[in-house]
Amino acid sequence: MICFNVQGIEQDEIQFLLKKVRPDETVRSHIESTLNLAKTLEPLGQNQLYTQLQRMLQYAVDFPLLKEGTFLSETENIAKITLNRPEAHNAFSNEVLDGLMEALDKAEQDKDIRAVIITGAGEKAFSAGADIKAMTTSTPEEMDAFTRRGQAVFRRIETFPKAVIAAINGFAFGGGLEIALACDIRIASENAKLGTPEVGLGIIPAWGGTQRLIYLIGGSRAREMILTGSMSTTAADAERIGLVSKVVPADELAATAAFMASQIADKGPLAIAAAKKCLDASRTMSVEEGNVLEADLMKELAATKDVAEGIGAMLAKRKPVFTGE
Repeated sequence: MICFNVQGIEQDEIQFLLKKVRPDETVRSHIESTLNLAKTLEPLGQNQLYTQLQRMLQYAVDFPLLKEGTFLSETENIAKITLNRPEAHNAFSNEVLDGLMEALDKAEQDKDIRAVIITGAGEKAFSAGADIKAMTTSTPEEMDAFTRRGQAVFRRIETFPKAVIAAINGFAFGGGLEIALACDIRIASENAKLGTPEVGLGIIPAWGGTQRLIYLIGGSRAREMILTGSMSTTAADAERIGLVSKVVPADELAATAAFMASQIADKGPLAIAAAKKCLDASRTMSVEEGNVLEADLMKELAATKDVAEGIGAMLAKRKPVFTGE
């Protein structure tokens, strides 16, 4: 465990962190940007500030050698899932989809994990989408199976009981955008580009793109993006139309995503799962039906230890310690 004193971060601690990072890893810049980010966190108070910094720095240096496909790493109560096919711009293959599902299963089963970050290896691409080269030799039956597999994995992300954040580094095209759409929150680097090029290939965004994009940015903009095969939506444009929640410099993306994940991880996990269930149901339920679901879940939550802890902590003016019970 790396400790921080209340006066500041000791230089030898910074050097210790830097030594843990291989010289060729871009996470060195994430550490430096995290230290700079401290200035904006001062309102949190010194103790909470350095707790958050500790989490973010651990996240930044948690970068072991990755195997091709999908890689899961964990730091305290945050899991990071990395799409790791940089030579193919992190394109999705059956192996990547299988690895992604396996990583999600592990993150759900681990009760200590409270939030998940999905990102891509390297700085150039979050994900280029489906592996087009592999698709050229696929039969219609194989294409159908691949499509349905991707749909199932992305729906798993959307209905995941823990918060999922997409840290979009570089471009996110096709399936790369669609996996981000399935996440709860999307944060993009300033150099990110998002697009739906499928119709230019004679196919459609079939991993939920036609269903989720219209919900997030509205019918007119979604139709324009999909029907024109747009690949030119900048990070700034994406933030303006509500496609991403926040845009940050590339060297601050990892730290920003980790900080947001840590904020969520501090909240009641049962409440997070219930809130996600209500939000997901809002697309298919009437307001009246949604109200019934909210009341039912509130009744369930009222019987939990977490509610007693949350209310007791507020009255005692201390930080709650939720156990998910």
